[in-house]
Amino acid sequence: MKKIFLISILSHTVTVLSAQVITQLSFVAPLTSIFDIKYINNHILVSQQGLKSFDIIDPFNPVLSATVTYPGSYAYQLTAEGKNAYMAEGGNGTFAVYDISNIDAPFLSGSVNIPATSFLLGGDIVPHGDYVYMTGSDSLYTVNVSDSSAPEVVNVQQIPSAGIEGGGMMRIIGNSLFVTTTSSLKIYDISVPETPVMITSLDYTHNSESGISADTLNQRIFLPWVSTLQTALGFDAYNVSDPLLPVYLFSDSTTFSSGDYGKTAYHSNILFITSGGGLRVFDVSDSSHHYLGSFTGQDVANSSVALDVSDSLIFNGRGSGFEILELTGGFPTSASALFSIHQENNIYPNPCNATDGFTIFLTENSKNSSVSIIDLNGRQVAFTFSDSKDENQVHVQTIWATPGIYFLSVQNKNRISTMKIFINQ
Repeated sequence: MKKIFLISILSHTVTVLSAQVITQLSFVAPLTSIFDIKYINNHILVSQQGLKSFDIIDPFNPVLSATVTYPGSYAYQLTAEGKNAYMAEGGNGTFAVYDISNIDAPFLSGSVNIPATSFLLGGDIVPHGDYVYMTGSDSLYTVNVSDSSAPEVVNVQQIPSAGIEGGGMMRIIGNSLFVTTTSSLKIYDISVPETPVMITSLDYTHNSESGISADTLNQRIFLPWVSTLQTALGFDAYNVSDPLLPVYLFSDSTTFSSGDYGKTAYHSNILFITSGGGLRVFDVSDSSHHYLGSFTGQDVANSSVALDVSDSLIFNGRGSGFEILELTGGFPTSASALFSIHQENNIYPNPCNATDGFTIFLTENSKNSSVSIIDLNGRQVAFTFSDSKDENQVHVQTIWATPGIYFLSVQNKNRISTMKIFINQ
């Protein structure tokens, strides 16, 4: 018989195959003056003289669902977390908060002016619960966003030896904030989030380093670089489980000629680095790191300005539009991963609606299969055990579920596969 699951689902599990291939699914162009993009909740948010939201539930056909004005002239940086999106940097240093609870109808919640960040191209903003960190020139700003209608700058501190390019891109792992500068990586303790404390500095190995990516699961950071003569593009990998003593792990590189580089994204042991509007792709699993190949940007003109990844989908923001790409062939695994990835389980339809639910098609008999369902806050919201004797299909009813994204873990004997699931109204 079939067990009935009490949950919902969006996406697919990763499969280890012999080769990875990147293909373009769609592009959105022309758009003028794109500064940044961010994937969240099956949408792409775009900073383009205001905030734009594109519905990408069908990644072959992105649809513009909303446009909201920005209280400044333009914003170079955009990020999102939970129910809020944040825009900052640019024409007048305005920091703006948007409510994206209904991502197809976002609205401006509040803003605060930070003049010292005006006319900067190299900064970044990263959210961390009730706080957002922002780099501007040689300063690190901490903004309290617990009241989204009245964001407040609660701390401003100088970044030591920031260099001519000042504070740049940032990432957070646990209670550590990593800030790139001209010649070194600054590491801050944010255990007390309103008052970051710099605890150490990591010198770069190359003169031309740009960008940063983070593997939060395995507590690793990746720092892209190009060689002095621009003959090679590569990265250094560090273990930062002890942020006071980063440990060098390995480097990798490939040939490089010229052009933009350094926008990065990481997912499941694959590191993506922009190069000339396209991508260079590396396997960064500890035991077998190697260069996987490249993808040449198509259709959308201009250099890459932003990069984001969600499972097998890659979002490459260009100066005049964005591409949605897909990586097929799976992701490499790592011995230090929390679970092993095996054969794919399919879900249909995906997304589903709450009335009809969906069906899981297992790649092996569903007898003795267990399923754990986890929400975006990491809470297990359901657990079930299938006692089906001879079927590899399980129907899931979702009439009770709140629309949104959930994570599903299916265990068959000693195998565990994971999926990310979305349910509509």
